[in-house]
Amino acid sequence: MSDTSAITAGEGAVAGGGLFNLANVLFSGRKKAQRELEDTANATPKYAGSNPISNYYQTALARYGVNPTSSAMYTKQQQDINKNTATGLNTLADKRSAIAGVGNIVQAADNSSLNANVQAENQQNQRFNQLGTATNLQNADDRFKFQTNTLDPYQLRLSLASLKAKAANDRFNAGVKGIGDTMNNAAMLASKAAMA
Repeated sequence: MSDTSAITAGEGAVAGGGLFNLANVLFSGRKKAQRELEDTANATPKYAGSNPISNYYQTALARYGVNPTSSAMYTKQQQDINKNTATGLNTLADKRSAIAGVGNIVQAADNSSLNANVQAENQQNQRFNQLGTATNLQNADDRFKFQTNTLDPYQLRLSLASLKAKAANDRFNAGVKGIGDTMNNAAMLASKAAMA
């Protein structure tokens, strides 16, 4: 085999390697793979929230919004107080017992009324505590919903974007290095040909 045929074969190998590196950079299938990854990231299931927690919160909020003196318990207690006061006044038959007994009956009605107000306020405090519990549950569910529907998919897309950028840079660098190596080999072959 002559030196001329060896140089020609070497030049062919160098040219073939350069074309291979260029084709590897241009036709690597990375666009299709990137689209598939993005489609997968965008198809993340969404969390709709917990209906029982939401219903509990709405119910607790509605119950807390009731005026304590408008509650059924308070209204019933006031009716009983008025009924007992009327019954007590009707039992006072003569003038002397009426004068002495009216003060006691009114005092008992006032005490019962104050007690009903205290009980209504206590009931309102219990509703407030229930609302606090429901609010904490609703807040935790909202945070989970945000984490699942917004933050996790964002972090996945960010991670994929970082991986894609790194892969693109690696492919670019490998292609540039391959082309540089090809040019270096071509220069070496040309120098051998010049010496021969």
